[in-house]
Amino acid sequence: MEKRKREIVLGGYGKQNEQGICFAEFAPEQGSLRKISGIGGLSAPTYLAILKKGGDRILYTFERSGQGGAVVALLLSEKGAQELSRFTADWIGPCHISVSEKEDLVYCASYGKGNIAVFRILEDGGLRYLCKIQHVGHGARPDRQSVPHCHFAGDRDGELFVADLGLDKVFIYGIDRENETLVPTDRDIDFPAGSGPRHLVMAGEKRDRLYVLTEMSSEVFAYRKTEAGWELLDRADALPGMEPSEELCVPASADVLSVGSAIKMSADEKYLFVSLRLGYQAITAFRVEEDGRLTYLCTMGTGGITPRDFGVFGNHLIVANKDSDMVTVMHFDRQTETLSLTDIKMEMVQPTCVVAAR
Repeated sequence: MEKRKREIVLGGYGKQNEQGICFAEFAPEQGSLRKISGIGGLSAPTYLAILKKGGDRILYTFERSGQGGAVVALLLSEKGAQELSRFTADWIGPCHISVSEKEDLVYCASYGKGNIAVFRILEDGGLRYLCKIQHVGHGARPDRQSVPHCHFAGDRDGELFVADLGLDKVFIYGIDRENETLVPTDRDIDFPAGSGPRHLVMAGEKRDRLYVLTEMSSEVFAYRKTEAGWELLDRADALPGMEPSEELCVPASADVLSVGSAIKMSADEKYLFVSLRLGYQAITAFRVEEDGRLTYLCTMGTGGITPRDFGVFGNHLIVANKDSDMVTVMHFDRQTETLSLTDIKMEMVQPTCVVAAR
């Protein structure tokens, strides 16, 4: 059994008078997940990124509102959180935020506006706005893809990958740090019409593998990097041949379409996990074969409703179940390659994001 205690940070749809950000301690040996502290005063900080800068920890997040949004940098200390910077604009529906590999930039994706904003990280951890890229167009489904919907922005090896659910495409931008802008490339990846790419992870010693989860088709697309670009390696259904079951469908019906929400990989890159919501409330596990292809292993209910996000901590998955106000813990057995739901849980207002506290 794992013995290491881990501090995690969770974001969610908490209102300004609620603690939308929670710090918790996960102790596998004791079988406990307990809240340590929380941060209020922010409206719906639904996604988080943490940077360790010197002896300080900086938390980057955003506020969501019907009139716009704000990207916020917070200095964390034992006394609480101190706001370092705030940028307010017409970023309706910001949904994802990340720190660059070089730890000098922050990217924020806006679902509602279909754009990506880029910020420079200053010496004290605060932010300076650099640029914004606006996507245009529409996808095949008028009900979900009438406009662009940027859902993820994260960089690898000097390139920024942006998943646009509304345009069925992962855009790949060059990062021009000298001129503080993003540069379009000819390496964008097109997806089947109406599939809706949502989140992605990179893998491989040479960063030559890419795994993309689609929201609307609930599939994982695996790619291999070649000199010509990204070549499709595998296409795996997150619910292959699943039969309706009470365990996986509470409280929704199996007749309701399931959609993908989050994709994460084990630290050794041997296993890949994706979460599903609406029809099924579950997590699916895949084995990553040596050639990068995926083998379906199992699907298990999360014990909550709307698992928007989760984190992989050793052989445990900590799951943010938004619509049941509950964080649950699952265990992955590497011997049998199966998932199981533990009795460990913690209440939180509409949790949507799980990250390590670093």
